[in-house]
Amino acid sequence: MTIQTLGFAVEYDARIVTATTGQAPLHQFQWKRAQPAAGTLVLEVPSDALFVEVIPYDGELWQGAFLQGLGGVSGLYATPSPTTLCVVARGQGYWVPVLIPTDFLEVWCNPVKSVFAIPDRSIVVFASYTELAAYGPSGMLWLTDRLSWDGLKITEVTAQHVRGFAWDSPANREVPFIVDAETGKHEGGSSPEKYAARKQ
Repeated sequence: MTIQTLGFAVEYDARIVTATTGQAPLHQFQWKRAQPAAGTLVLEVPSDALFVEVIPYDGELWQGAFLQGLGGVSGLYATPSPTTLCVVARGQGYWVPVLIPTDFLEVWCNPVKSVFAIPDRSIVVFASYTELAAYGPSGMLWLTDRLSWDGLKITEVTAQHVRGFAWDSPANREVPFIVDAETGKHEGGSSPEKYAARKQ
């Protein structure tokens, strides 16, 4: 699998490989697990790695082992920065400067269920089951409040807004929402928090 450019320029080549070769530096990429409270029973689900080979145009080839998430999409995505690669490994996203891969950031959206761009604003948007997160050349720009109980359907993306439908579980139906592409503020949607606010 090669890079999905999303309309952005890149200054590197990258591809998913089946295994590391041992012929290039190998970097380990792991997401941070929240520390459980004392006495809490924790179910650990084993996860393997997605292997990626990266060749910066102005640097040395390296390989990465990206710890995969527990569900979601996988792929390589260009970003608004030509020297930053986004790797999504089974729903877990990594924002990786290809010249200094150890300076990577975790994508603050989990699990990543879809990825799309708004090139006119130089942002990439990640969608989970319940929220959207937008990243620009330097990292995260905004994270929406919760938009849905469990499931988002994106229907329109413009330079001004993102429209879609969110699942309203108590009403057993989809409801519309709109997110401002500049700020991440939204109208519509449904969530447990909205229902709780109505009861107050």
